[in-house]
Amino acid sequence: MIRRIQLYIIILFAFSLSAQWASLLDFPGSARRGSAGFVIGEKLYVCSGFDSDSLRNDLWEYDIVSDVWTRKADFPAAARWDAIGFSVGSKGYVGTGYTGSTYKRDFWEYDPETDSWTQKANFGGPARRSAVGFNIGDKGYVCTGYSTPAGTYYKDLWEYDALNNVWNQKADFPGTARGSATGFSVGTKGYGGYG
Repeated sequence: MIRRIQLYIIILFAFSLSAQWASLLDFPGSARRGSAGFVIGEKLYVCSGFDSDSLRNDLWEYDIVSDVWTRKADFPAAARWDAIGFSVGSKGYVGTGYTGSTYKRDFWEYDPETDSWTQKANFGGPARRSAVGFNIGDKGYVCTGYSTPAGTYYKDLWEYDALNNVWNQKADFPGTARGSATGFSVGTKGYGGYG
């Protein structure tokens, strides 16, 4: 699954296993940084972020097959940047992040069938931004991140059980605490680094 891995590159270009790049349809929203993203089936979703003028709470769906962008229901909570996103099954999840004055712990589920958002249990750890989000099977994971005023970096790992709407803390990331890391999953393993 594609997560927060330089999402702007994935949006602008697709890379195939044959090692060739192909240009895709440009993103129709405002240019931005710090967006959350998730993938459900053949569709990629981009939510929130910060453009040069303001924080955003818009959600965009990109259909990989038809190369079409569609505006979807806005993220219903405070606009923010550096939130995390991942998908579990047929639903997408967005949470944490920074509003410009407040670090967030709220967590939301997006249902593409109804184009609607539902608030879920708050993230289990402290409020933060610049965390990593990914999924393995039917669970979502949030790890690392940053918050102030003390300038705290995190290395904790939290598992989200979407079926029961419960967060459980798991073994800490063994590296140094950090923000703005990269994370993704392949098969039954999650990977994290950089930051």
